[in-house]
Amino acid sequence: MSDTPRVDARDPADVVTGTVRRVLELAGTWTRWDGRPRAVDDRVYTPHKAIRRVADHLVDHLAEIEARLAGVTTIPDHWHASASTTPADLAPFTPEDLDEARSRLTRLAQIFEVRLRRLTAEQLDRRDGDAWSARQIAFHLEESLYYAEAVGDLTAAPVAGGELLLGAVVEMRPGAAAEGGRYEDEVLALLGRHGGRLERRVRSTDDSTELQIIRFTSPAGLDTFMTDPDRLALRDKVGGAAPEARVVEVHDVATAS
Repeated sequence: MSDTPRVDARDPADVVTGTVRRVLELAGTWTRWDGRPRAVDDRVYTPHKAIRRVADHLVDHLAEIEARLAGVTTIPDHWHASASTTPADLAPFTPEDLDEARSRLTRLAQIFEVRLRRLTAEQLDRRDGDAWSARQIAFHLEESLYYAEAVGDLTAAPVAGGELLLGAVVEMRPGAAAEGGRYEDEVLALLGRHGGRLERRVRSTDDSTELQIIRFTSPAGLDTFMTDPDRLALRDKVGGAAPEARVVEVHDVATAS
């Protein structure tokens, strides 16, 4: 991204809203993402990471503009930015995630538009020391397209395997049914971040065996769930009391009437 933003004759508010519109156009294709991060320059990007970086960028510079207009000190930048790829960044990008991204980014764009359109030309171009003007900030935000373009347009990408339905038979360790049950409670709570959903969970009357039906929006969700650092940490924490599980891919069966 450039050190000194170049500006042109476009309205700064239009630049920001146009940038967000293009980001969301690309994001609209990301439910077809195959779960593999895209390497660009010396970073990797995923749909969730791209949305995170665009939103962070908007929030960061919106706060800067508002602070300077109010005459208060801006908050220093402590974002982890693109150097960090979190477990949440690796989660499948579901239609629900797309809805959330649209709601988040369109509202941020509206706040920017309202603020920028109310500034005079003098206010738009005023600089405090070496800080960029509001106009320069708006044009700088156009560079946020870099994050979305790193993932790209996935319109032509094959659907990543469709949904995955699993059946799990979980056997508790002798004498550790309660501890094993608590472990399963905590692990199953992580499913949502990977596009997974627990559809049914039942136990034998002696609590020694548990049956689970789990659905993932794509096979990639199972992969990221199994390597989730929080899940691995829970496994290490429970140690020898961790249950044994046999997991098989299943399908629904129609019942004859």
